[in-house]
Amino acid sequence: MRELYPAHYTRFHCIASSCDFTCCREWKIYADDAVFRKWQKNGIRKVTRWVDGQRVVRLTEDLDCPHLAEDGLCRLITEYGEGLIPGSCRAFPREIREYPDRTERSLMLACPAVIDLLAEGFSVPGNESPEATGRLREHWMRIIRESAAPEEAFLRLFRVPEDYPAVPADAQKEEEAQLYADLTENYRAEGYYRRFWEEEADVNRGNMTLWRTHKDIIMNCILNDVWSECLKPGFTEQEMRLKLEWTALKYAAVRHFLRIRPRKGGFRTVRNGIVLMTRIMSMDDEEIFTWLHEMFDGTLWGPEYPALLFG
Repeated sequence: MRELYPAHYTRFHCIASSCDFTCCREWKIYADDAVFRKWQKNGIRKVTRWVDGQRVVRLTEDLDCPHLAEDGLCRLITEYGEGLIPGSCRAFPREIREYPDRTERSLMLACPAVIDLLAEGFSVPGNESPEATGRLREHWMRIIRESAAPEEAFLRLFRVPEDYPAVPADAQKEEEAQLYADLTENYRAEGYYRRFWEEEADVNRGNMTLWRTHKDIIMNCILNDVWSECLKPGFTEQEMRLKLEWTALKYAAVRHFLRIRPRKGGFRTVRNGIVLMTRIMSMDDEEIFTWLHEMFDGTLWGPEYPALLFG
C-alpha cells in the first residue's frame, strides 16, 4: 500500500505556546466517548455540552478551551499527559484518506504552522492516481502551477474563455464583500474572532497589496486545498467540482479579508486570513453541497460566476 503526502508533511510540529492563532480558542472541540470517560475518572467534569448530537468542549466566556493555560499550553497535557486529550486535538491538523491502492495524508490550513511550512512550496512526490478523479485532480494542480496568479488559476480551472467580457471592478468588489459577509455572519453574531472584525477598515477597501505581494504562498495554499479537499474516497467528478467551487469561494473571501486590512499588515495578516476562512468554512461535505445547491440553484458553475469573482 502506497503512502502519499506533501513534502512538508513530516516537518510539521505543533508550536504550542508560540502560536498566535491557537486551535484551543474560538473553535468547536469534539470530546470522544473514550476521552470523556477518562475525564470523568480523573474528576474533570462539567466541561462539555451537547451540540447537534455530539459532545463538545464548553468554552469559557472568553471563548477559550477550559484546559488552555495562560502560557498557551494545554493543562491536560502538562498535568496528565497526551492520553487525556481528545482524538481531534491529537490528530489536528492532520487528515488521512484511505483508497484501495494508497493512503493519502494532508495538513489542514486551519493551523498557522502549516502555512508557515508552505512558504517553501507545495509538492506531493509520486502523486500518480489511476482513477479518472485522481487524474482530474492532477490536471487541476498542473493548471495552478502554470498560472501566474490566483485569479488566472481560477479562471482557467473553471474554463472561463480568455475573450469573456470584462467584469466591472465595482461589481466584483460588491459580490466579494457580500460573499464575505454571508460566510462570516454567524461568527460575528456569536462573538467569535472579534479582533478581526474590529480591525476592518473601509478606508482601505481596494487595497490589494497584501494579496499581490504574497501571491506565491497563496498559490501554494490553493494547491494544498485542491490536493486535500477536492478528492476524497468515493467522490464523483461532480462532487470534486463542487469542492473546487467551495475552494474558489474561500479564496475570494480571503482576498476581501486582505482588501479591508490596514496596509501595514504583512505575511502574518495573510496567514491569519487563510486560517480564519479555513476554520469558518470547515463544514461537512454534505453541508457544503447543500449550501452550494441552495446558493446556485443546484447547478455547477458556468463561466459567469467565476468571471464575476476573478475576471
